[in-house]
Amino acid sequence: MQEFQKIVLVDDSYTARIFIKTCFQMIGLEKASYFECRNGKEAIDLIRDLRTVDLVVSDLNMPVMDGFELVQRIMASPRLSNTSVLVISSVADSMKAQKIREMGVNTILQKPINPARLLLALEQISSRKADI
Repeated sequence: MQEFQKIVLVDDSYTARIFIKTCFQMIGLEKASYFECRNGKEAIDLIRDLRTVDLVVSDLNMPVMDGFELVQRIMASPRLSNTSVLVISSVADSMKAQKIREMGVNTILQKPINPARLLLALEQISSRKADI
């Protein structure tokens, strides 16, 4: 999972961002650079400044700009075509999951997150990147 060097964590919950970052570090991504945002607008602004990002991990329900709009903007940007997206949400709604899948995101995890499921999700994303 060395390909994940720049990781953007997007969640309005500080606790959730720290937990996800800690999980990533526990499963071997301790050398990655982490960037935290409280909403999709902050993430878009940050990504624009960073120019490239390897992985965006986003909640769906956030103020200012939600995860749906964030994902839509990432997927629409040719510059971000190699950026992987992992959606994590506390909402167990099959319609929302379907909408995210239609946008091109295949990996969706439901909160609460455990490190084993997170590792599996990252392995799936890595596998898909290798197939491209």
